[in-house]
Amino acid sequence: MAGMKCPKCGNLTFFEIPTGRKCSKCGYEMKVPADKKGKGKKCFNCGKYQVFDGKCRNCGAIYKGIK
Repeated sequence: MAGMKCPKCGNLTFFEIPTGRKCSKCGYEMKVPADKKGKGKKCFNCGKYQVFDGKCRNCGAIYKGIK
């Protein structure tokens, strides 16, 4: 499965991680800042209050139907 094109090395190895994206070939990492204020909803997987827009920013768990 191919990822997106990495801005550093140019390979299709730029995959999504809980905090943003990371290249599996060269290790380049792009972190996405939190655009929501507050603590978010509690994640049932890791127990932290990091669920925004149906996705946990700590462990990457995806919740369908939760906003």
